[in-house]
Amino acid sequence: MKKSFAIAAVLFVIAGCSGVDDTATKAALTAVDQGALLIDVRSEGEFKGGALEGAINIPHTAILEGVTQLSISKTQPVVVYCRSGNRSGIAKTALEQAGFTQVINGGGYSHLQSARDANPTQG
Repeated sequence: MKKSFAIAAVLFVIAGCSGVDDTATKAALTAVDQGALLIDVRSEGEFKGGALEGAINIPHTAILEGVTQLSISKTQPVVVYCRSGNRSGIAKTALEQAGFTQVINGGGYSHLQSARDANPTQG
């Protein structure tokens, strides 16, 4: 009994550390459905290897320069994503510190794509 509980606890912790947040994924896809700008903050090479439909590519290291060049309003809803959610978290923080008021970290590309594929009416 104790061994089964320990295994279940380890699996729960591993699942919790995966960085996948279905609530955040749904919020991100809903925001895109409602007109949010979708920005892939991965490298150009990663973007060329596959990206979400409708996404534009601005690497996280150039996010502020990119949104400035595109004249994106600081009140424009924006969803950022990357491979795992780490770089998009960095981009989200940078945008918020620059005064953007509606930024969502959509997390990882493959998770968002899977969610879109599972529910084509969303995203």
